[in-house]
Amino acid sequence: MPVRASRVSERRAKRARVSAVLADGTLDIRFQPIVALEDGRHVGCEALARFPDQPERPTEEWFADAVAVGLQTELELAAIDIALSRVRDLQPGLFMTVNVSPAALLAAGVRERFLRSQLERIVIEITEHEQVADYDVLNAALAELRKGGARIAIDDAGAGFASLRHVLHLAPDIIKIDRSLTADLESPAARALVAAIISFAAEMGQTVIVEGIESAAMLRAVSALGVHWGQGFFLGRPGSLSRAH
Repeated sequence: MPVRASRVSERRAKRARVSAVLADGTLDIRFQPIVALEDGRHVGCEALARFPDQPERPTEEWFADAVAVGLQTELELAAIDIALSRVRDLQPGLFMTVNVSPAALLAAGVRERFLRSQLERIVIEITEHEQVADYDVLNAALAELRKGGARIAIDDAGAGFASLRHVLHLAPDIIKIDRSLTADLESPAARALVAAIISFAAEMGQTVIVEGIESAAMLRAVSALGVHWGQGFFLGRPGSLSRAH
């Protein structure tokens, strides 16, 4: 098959896969606990999209396919709608983080969905790794949601330049440190970077959540750095909302 024809066929297959999930309702949401490290108390959870053929095709591949065929916002909206429908089921005092890219956040109808929900219990987790063209526009959209009580988190801090720009320009309430740094804390460079982010957050009055805590050793390492909240398989795997409480 010629290269061009092969690419067209691949694109059609990606569109068909994503469209099928949007149409048949097989997209699901699982909830991973966010835990206070000092006492193991659950403080919130992250809403994570799950697809019918996982783990063969991970979540990242599904969203990459959606971006490639122009269905990113539609797929994000489907996941957001399911997550927001469950906010009312949270136990008192807990929050839910909901992943949203800047592109989706600026799309028509997305902010209205959040405004109709219990915003004071929602953390909007900015996920996009690409640079934002206009932070003023994005901040204006976030200001509307913050006014309603939502908090803002930056995902994957330390994983790349874009996430650090988000931290500087969006003034988040929460910074989530990327799991790649957690896994590499034995490295002096990674440890220094994590410590710097924690110090920055403390000076700015922001909360730090460390992702990817997968063992008792990791838990001890991040606790020693002064992190208060964490997330990872050692603390709780994604599951039903009742398990995330």
